Amino acid sequence: MSLWEGFRIARRALWVNKLRSFLTMLGIVVGVASVIAMVALGSGARAQVDEQIRSFGANVLVIEPIAGRSGGVRLASGSSPTLTELDARGIAGLSLVRASAPSVRGRAQIVHRNRNWSTTVNGTTVDYFVARDWPLSAGRHFSTKEESSSDKVVLVGHTIARELFQGENPVGAEIRILNAPFQVIGVLAAKGQSGVGTNQDDVVFVPISTAKRRLFGGGDVVDRQSVAYICRRRDAARTCKAPRRYPQPDPRLGQ
Repeated sequence: MSLWEGFRIARRALWVNKLRSFLTMLGIVVGVASVIAMVALGSGARAQVDEQIRSFGANVLVIEPIAGRSGGVRLASGSSPTLTELDARGIAGLSLVRASAPSVRGRAQIVHRNRNWSTTVNGTTVDYFVARDWPLSAGRHFSTKEESSSDKVVLVGHTIARELFQGENPVGAEIRILNAPFQVIGVLAAKGQSGVGTNQDDVVFVPISTAKRRLFGGGDVVDRQSVAYICRRRDAARTCKAPRRYPQPDPRLGQ
């Protein structure tokens, strides 16, 4: 049988069994479309996860104090004041740490003219924005001099800039945090929601010394430590040994 004769027989069979042919082709189309849709959904989900990881900062660890106890009841993580700035400096001295920033935080009402907004106030160092890979959309970061002198300067998140200033340029403006005047020196680039659904842009940042001395107190204690690290396969063994270089560890960390 020639190729042309086989083609004629196949065409005749398809024409005689129109419904069966249609259903067969429909099944093939639906199957291929389903595979394409599943691949597209998988790629989209992976891209969304990658974007959330990038928004938090690649290779970032967040260290918090152990959970405390009160009257035999275990409290929330971070409730035990065992992490200090000395611990933070020790972590920063490790060989694979690229940036390390202690921070304290609290809720506060922020006021600009006749507008107000309740948000999280973070006190930290400029290395925090290196660790979190968080650029500015306007203005500048606070300097080490402003950190050491507890200056009343503030960086505002994208949500704060939108809600309090409503199209105005926030840089150079004054806001009040717990009734204390602060000058806005920068606006952080938008990050969107975190992996757990919190709005990362609903926040303001002040120097950690300013937060402790002028807002929340707290002495040498910090709430958390954000660490950006460099991870290389050949350094894995050295990484395991790195904590042995920790200078003068705080004995309370083992409690």
